Amino acid sequence: MPEIYTIQGNLLPKKNDLRRGKFGGVFHDKKHKTNWDAFILQAKVLWNGKTQIVADTIVRVIFYRATKHRVDTTNLASALADILERAGVVIDDVFLHIWPDPVRHDKKNPRVEFWFQTPN
Repeated sequence: MPEIYTIQGNLLPKKNDLRRGKFGGVFHDKKHKTNWDAFILQAKVLWNGKTQIVADTIVRVIFYRATKHRVDTTNLASALADILERAGVVIDDVFLHIWPDPVRHDKKNPRVEFWFQTPN
């Protein structure tokens, strides 16, 4: 049985992280940045002392969301790949092949559970 990693929080999708300012400039939304920073910090703590992933790896993931709103799992998977790369878990997110399960609802404990598998 592979080791299952859990990151607490309601991951926000990557698609909506950019906002347009009053004068046309584009910037990252503060809510998304704070959310991602919390996820990056938790991923760093989980991966502390382990070697980086440098080869193709399958990531099985279950997203537990706080609301029942529809969400695109591709955008959530892309956000998770970027978070794992920024946390130093993987050298480049192109090595990650994310296979998400259907999104589940858990209002009291939103989280992301994932584990790694080597391709056959």
